[in-house]
Amino acid sequence: MVHEVPHASLLLVDERQESLLALEASLAPLGPRLVTANSAEDALRRFLHEDFALILLDVHQEWEEGLVSARLLREVWRSRSTPLLLLTEEPEPARVREAHALGAVDCLASSHDPDVLRAKVSVFIELHQRNTELRRARVALAEREERLRFILQAGGLGQWRLELPTLRLDASEGCKNNFGLPPEWALSSYEALLSLIHPEDRQGMTEAVERALATCGDYSADYRVVPPGGGLRWVAARGRVECGPDGRPVGMVGITLDITERMRGEQRLGFLSEASRLLTESQEPDDALQRVARLAASSVATYCLVDLLQEDGGFQRVAAAHREPSLEEAIQQARRFTPQSDVSALVAEALRHGWTKLYTDLTPEHRRRSAVSPAHLELLERLDPHSVLLVPMKTRERPWGVITFARAGAAERFDEGDMDMAEELARRAASALENARLLRTTQEAVRLRDEFLSVASHELKTPLTPLSLKLQALARAVKGGGCADLERRLPGEVDVMRRQVKRLSDLVNELLDVSRISSGRLSLALEQVDLTALVREVSSRFEPEAERVGCRLHIMNDGALLGCWDRLRLEQVVSNLLSNSIKYGAGRPIHIQVGASERGARLVIRDEGIGIQEEALSRIFGKFERAVSERNYGGLGLGLYITRQIVEAHGGTIRVESAPGQGATFTLELPLRPG
Repeated sequence: MVHEVPHASLLLVDERQESLLALEASLAPLGPRLVTANSAEDALRRFLHEDFALILLDVHQEWEEGLVSARLLREVWRSRSTPLLLLTEEPEPARVREAHALGAVDCLASSHDPDVLRAKVSVFIELHQRNTELRRARVALAEREERLRFILQAGGLGQWRLELPTLRLDASEGCKNNFGLPPEWALSSYEALLSLIHPEDRQGMTEAVERALATCGDYSADYRVVPPGGGLRWVAARGRVECGPDGRPVGMVGITLDITERMRGEQRLGFLSEASRLLTESQEPDDALQRVARLAASSVATYCLVDLLQEDGGFQRVAAAHREPSLEEAIQQARRFTPQSDVSALVAEALRHGWTKLYTDLTPEHRRRSAVSPAHLELLERLDPHSVLLVPMKTRERPWGVITFARAGAAERFDEGDMDMAEELARRAASALENARLLRTTQEAVRLRDEFLSVASHELKTPLTPLSLKLQALARAVKGGGCADLERRLPGEVDVMRRQVKRLSDLVNELLDVSRISSGRLSLALEQVDLTALVREVSSRFEPEAERVGCRLHIMNDGALLGCWDRLRLEQVVSNLLSNSIKYGAGRPIHIQVGASERGARLVIRDEGIGIQEEALSRIFGKFERAVSERNYGGLGLGLYITRQIVEAHGGTIRVESAPGQGATFTLELPLRPG
């Protein structure tokens, strides 16, 4: 008789829907929950949400593919311990051995007898039920053992008795130890106990005592203790009221337990959880870091500062917060005193070394080293940091900055647990900064893509429109039969169409070059080339275009200049530079100079056109970049990018000097033979 186990789940894996339906129909009478998956990967995703009593993998005719799926299910730890049953068309002995070698419990024919399959599966369902019950029993046993362990460790508990109405307190050595007191300390009165409790927790503790006395019931309170030697501890106190024959309270007895680590751990976890939410909630990193600093100052530190590393190597203080409202103005003044990398500031040292710096007790010497000016030192004395954590924020890509946690006064010191918490926060903050950078980069890439698509569509249509119009005009002329007029117009029309086809071809070639550069397929065909002759030849091709816009080309050279270069690629470089000069320097002369240099060869092309804004000089050699609006000047913004790539492939350099209204000078230097 098959026992129904409603809580068991079976995972059925098959890419064929009809097979899954058949399996479900066969196994439904057993009563388990049936979960289906169409691949091994899909099956593994199911294991993210629940465990299964058995996996049934139907490999039908694709045995080798089925073995791959089975192997994948055996290799992943979540599914490794779950029994695996293979179903195949022909369970030959060799296949059965292969299945067992992979860890499968059996291999059955997919054309199975439903009763046989159900009998086989029911065994694993019952085993799963027994294992589940065994696990529950183990958990229950572990809980009982934990309670027993707690009782056996009673030596670590503090014991106390309070007499009423004298308020005399009798505290054991363990109780004093929980309070951070030496054994000889006289903890003999209720008033002495209250003096040790943190001022913010005294009222809650006294109210708990009063409630217990009023009801003659149990007493329970968790509070912070400030020992005379400094530091801060959390203590859990539990007790019961003792009553006399008349039912009136005569005293209280109880125990104490040091719960400092537990409370600090909960506080740290709560802080990290909320800080993570703040870091992911805002897309503005500076705003998120300021919120995190304020959260830190209200929970795990007295005040918190965040300094970010800038491109020039300096620091910018983007966040500052203090727990005390009276010192909020002072902590905001700290924004003016950012760390400096040229002095031995503690923040700069932490970032330079790349590891967390823990100053359990910050000395006057540390304060002097951290101060960047006398006014800053005066501010530090006012803030009075006694314990400081300096945590670098860094990713694999770059260092980002430093978070400073400080605690004032002598009550509490940072420890290794605080250091772990701070390092985890720094990792999350650095990831948030990196994600924000990647988001900005992605947004900029999307903007450039959209701009390029807009410009490219316009540029590609520009030569097509006149070409289409000319072809339509020629077609009408042919139909009209005016041969003499057609012969007269044909040379000019063909020349216009040729120029438009060339322009279209140049645009396509630019796009192909960008593809080659991006994939690393820009190769050079080196040969002996006279750079002077090449420049003259390319310039002669541009003379008709230059004359059409009112430019004159002036070439100066010292004679032949031979080198080993790629002729076609150098022609492309000279063409791009001349085309730019003619486009942006229309109506003015263009000066071309070829000569030798210390590095080999130098080519200078100078126009007297509109010039380039200073902010654009650093980016005009980038992909899809331009110094002027595409509305006034056409092009894809690829010419100078391709030019730079070709020059650098030859081992050379190219630079530009320009100012608005004063033209632009491009200087290209090439070694006579690329490295």
